[in-house]
Amino acid sequence: MEIVKQYVAKIVEKLPVNDDERALMQEEMENHLLEHIDELRMVGYSEQQAIQLALQSFGAVSYTHLRAHET
Repeated sequence: MEIVKQYVAKIVEKLPVNDDERALMQEEMENHLLEHIDELRMVGYSEQQAIQLALQSFGAVSYTHLRAHET
């Protein structure tokens, strides 16, 4: 899911870690968010609602900001 990748990239881009650590952190965060989205979908949320709720619960980067820049 591109929006999840963008969201996590914004979070990890400025962390004071090397590229390998950044890539690992990004992968772990993406997986966590995707699992959370799947769980929300299983309890009846639409894909869009599940994405929004998962990203909002994660915090840090504005979901609205990412949606505005999505193509």
